[in-house]
Amino acid sequence: MLESMTGTAASNFQVSGIQFQIWARSVNHRFVEVSLRCPRVFENADRLEQELEERARRSFHRGRLEIEILASGDTGGLRRLRYNRELAREYLKVCGDLQRDAGAGNPESARAAKTKSGKTKTRAGSPAESPVAAEQAGNFGVSAALQVLRLPGVVELEQALPKDFDRAAFFRRFDRTLADLQKGRRKEGRSITKILQGYLREIEQTDRRIRKRHGLYKKEKLASIRRDLKLSREANGGPDPLKSAVDWLDKGDVSEELERVLLHCGAIRELMSAEAPDTGKQIEFYSQELLREVNTIGAKSRDFEIRRLVVEMKTRIENIKEQIRNIC
Repeated sequence: MLESMTGTAASNFQVSGIQFQIWARSVNHRFVEVSLRCPRVFENADRLEQELEERARRSFHRGRLEIEILASGDTGGLRRLRYNRELAREYLKVCGDLQRDAGAGNPESARAAKTKSGKTKTRAGSPAESPVAAEQAGNFGVSAALQVLRLPGVVELEQALPKDFDRAAFFRRFDRTLADLQKGRRKEGRSITKILQGYLREIEQTDRRIRKRHGLYKKEKLASIRRDLKLSREANGGPDPLKSAVDWLDKGDVSEELERVLLHCGAIRELMSAEAPDTGKQIEFYSQELLREVNTIGAKSRDFEIRRLVVEMKTRIENIKEQIRNIC
């Protein structure tokens, strides 16, 4: 049974308190290509996106898949704080370097600051206390910590899945969406099969009409050859009618081509009913061979009616090739 490369599917479900929507569609492509758009909550999940892409590739063997996943739910369950420890240390290091550079440029202020620091005890957590001095003094309080946390990039609010997120349940619903997409592709494949069968019937009917017309044309040609033979005997000269008959039998007979047209149509029918991979590519090959035989019939024939019927067959073959572009 043929399977189309075009189809759509959608699903709406809830897993671990998060509401998900999945939109999936597929279009024509020579190979398998997966375009996956996931919510930001998946960015920090271990190999979740990779696993989804691998599942999509295992389910289909041809076509471009476009899958979009949307997530909504409890904001608290989808967000978490991320503390960049290395960046905070870099900030403190730069501040310390800045203070040392300032002290080296002003020795009096440096000595005054040193004397003051030796005589006056600074209360931990004082608003006037710098983070660097607090860290060096070993009394890094809440106020100093808040000053560091206000710096860009030290603390960020990132989206993440809850720790108890049920991956197995999500994968089941994801696979079910892919199965619905495959059902849609097979349904369209059945519709394309009916269309192709109609085109094949028309080609076979035209093949029979050409056979009939070719038989009449052959009789007319043989009658003409007999007349030429009779005139040649009477005139004892002129062109050799036997040579003309041999040339016509050699170049104008299309019986073999008409037989091969029927064989190719039968091969395409067998492929449409078979469960085989790359069926579309094989049917495309036979349609090319079919077109080659029909072109040969048109080139050999000198009869206008046969050439007109050849144009009809070529039109139907082009229709087949156009439909095959949608087949896996």
